[in-house]
Amino acid sequence: MAAGCERGPDPVPVVIERTAPAVVLVHSYVDDVLLASGTGFFTEAGGRIVTNEHVIAGAETIQIVDANGDTVPIAGVTAIDARADVAVLLAPDGYRPPAALEAWPRMPVVGEEVIVIGNPSGLERSVSTGIISAVREDRGVRLLQMTAPISAGSSGSPVLDRAGNVIGVATSRLPGADGVYFASAIAHALGPRRGDPVRPHPHSGLHFLWTWDGYAPTWRDRADSLYVNAVRSYIDGLFFEDADADSASQALRSELHEVIEIDSHHVRARASLVWLLPDLPDTFHVFRADTSRYRRELLDPLERALEEHPYEPYGWQHLAAGMRQLAMWAEWDGDWLGAVIHGRAAVDVLRRGLAANPTAPELLSELASAHASMLEQEERIGRRVDWPKALAAQYAWLERAVALRPADVSLRADLASKALDMGKADVALQHYESIRRIGRLEVNMLRWWMRSEGVLQ
Repeated sequence: MAAGCERGPDPVPVVIERTAPAVVLVHSYVDDVLLASGTGFFTEAGGRIVTNEHVIAGAETIQIVDANGDTVPIAGVTAIDARADVAVLLAPDGYRPPAALEAWPRMPVVGEEVIVIGNPSGLERSVSTGIISAVREDRGVRLLQMTAPISAGSSGSPVLDRAGNVIGVATSRLPGADGVYFASAIAHALGPRRGDPVRPHPHSGLHFLWTWDGYAPTWRDRADSLYVNAVRSYIDGLFFEDADADSASQALRSELHEVIEIDSHHVRARASLVWLLPDLPDTFHVFRADTSRYRRELLDPLERALEEHPYEPYGWQHLAAGMRQLAMWAEWDGDWLGAVIHGRAAVDVLRRGLAANPTAPELLSELASAHASMLEQEERIGRRVDWPKALAAQYAWLERAVALRPADVSLRADLASKALDMGKADVALQHYESIRRIGRLEVNMLRWWMRSEGVLQ
C-alpha cells in the first residue's frame, strides 16, 4: 500500500478531482441475493480495495463497480480487522484500477479539515466535508470522530486530508445525534495480510456471529482464553453432544467465576452470568426474592467492568437485560413506578452503550425493544405517550440495525413488525419479501461452518 506524503493543502475541488476515480461501490451477495452495499477505495495499483468489514460479512461473492462503470468480481479477502471494522479486498489478476489513493497512517489533529467521498444510498462518489472533532482510542482501536456527514452506503468511504491522503475509513454515525460520525484510522488497513481462503466461523460468545476471518484468533490474556474455551464447551455440549442443559449451565457458571477470579473486570464473563441466570432456577429464585442482591452481585460489577472496557456491546446488552429483569419483577409485584424507573435505566444503559459502540446492531435492536417496553410502563402510571413519534424512532433504530447486519432474518422480522405497528402494511410486505428471499442464508451459513469444522461432510 502506498505511503502518503506530507504536502500543503490543496483546494477541495482539486482533491476531489484527483481522488474520486479511486472510489468504488461494493456489493456483497449470498446465492445472488444482495446482502449489503457500501463504499471502498483502491489503495495501490495492484488492486487492493479497503472497505468496512460489516459491508462484506457473511458474503459468498463480492463485486465492485469502479469509476468507469465496470463491474469487477473480487478475487479474495486478504485482511480483516473486525474490531476496527476494516477489510482489505483483492481485485482479480490483470485488473488495472482507474486510480489509487495514498494512505498516510498518521493521527490527525482536532479541528483538521477532512473530505469524505462515498456512495450514500447508491449515489456514487458523493462528497461531504467537515473537521476532526475528536481522536479516540480503546484497546488498540483508533477512532476519528468527525463532522463530515455519512449515511447508509457510505460505509467504507475514504476520509481524506486536504492533501488528498487517506487518513481514515468511514464506519458509522451516532444514532440520534447530529454531526457525530466515526472513522477507523487508516493504519488498521496497513497491517500484515495473508491470502488464505476465508470462511465463516462462530464468534466467541453465547450466540453465533457470522464473519470473515483472515487471522488466527488472539486473546488478551489467560482470562480471555479460559472464557472462550468455557463458552465453546457449553455450545458444543448443547448442540452436538446432547448434554443435560442444567448440568451444562452449572458447569458454565463455575467456569465463568474462574474467569472473574483472574480478571474481575472481564465484561463478557460478567455479562454471561446475567444471560445465564434464567437457566439456573435455584439462583434465579434467590435473586427474585432479594432484588437488591441481584443488583449488587450481578449488575453493579458488570457496570463497573464496562466503565473500564466500554467497547463491549455484549456487556451493555446484558446490563440492559438485567435492568429489564428488575422492571419485570417490579411489575409482578404491582410496583408500576419501580417498573418505570428500571425501564428507563435499561434505555439509558443502551444509549450509553451505543455512544461507545455506534455500529452494534444488537444494541440498536435492544434499544427499540426496551424503549417500547418503557413507554408501555409509563402509560400504566398515567403518563401520555406520543406513540407515532416513538414508533418512528424505534423503526429508525431497527432500520439501522438491519443495514449493519443485513443477513439477520430476526432483525428484518422485527423491522417488518414495527412497520405494521406504524400502519405501513406496504412497507412491512417489502420487508417480509426480503425475509423470504434470504431466509435460507442462516441455514446455508450454518452448513458451511459445520462442514468446515468436520461436523458435516
